[in-house]
Amino acid sequence: MSISDKLIEWLIKEIEQRGWSQRELARRANLAPTTVSEVIAGRTRPGLEFCKGIGKALDVPAADVLRLAGLLPPITEDIRLNEECLYNFNLLSVEHRRLVIIILRALAKAYGTAKAPSPRPGGVSPGNPQKGPQ
Repeated sequence: MSISDKLIEWLIKEIEQRGWSQRELARRANLAPTTVSEVIAGRTRPGLEFCKGIGKALDVPAADVLRLAGLLPPITEDIRLNEECLYNFNLLSVEHRRLVIIILRALAKAYGTAKAPSPRPGGVSPGNPQKGPQ
């Protein structure tokens, strides 16, 4: 199965699971219905904007769609987990992000073996969990 076949198969499955039409997917992705139809038919290769729109419409990271389309290289499990964490982290409010950071620090202290990161300029530092962009 080629990379584009994987994307097409995945798109068809996602559309069917949601009970959508290709036109509905296109609307939610802010794409022309013919663009969606052409990609699913295998007549057009998806590009960056297509993958970003599909990701938004299906509520999945655009990077996942780009990988299915063969526009990004495969990733390791560690990178996949990092991307999933970051994607979900960015869905949270600033207050909830701070709480997640405090929890992660506690888990890392109790169970972690990786070296602690250096404080980031303008960001949340290990010694000051309340500092950070508002």
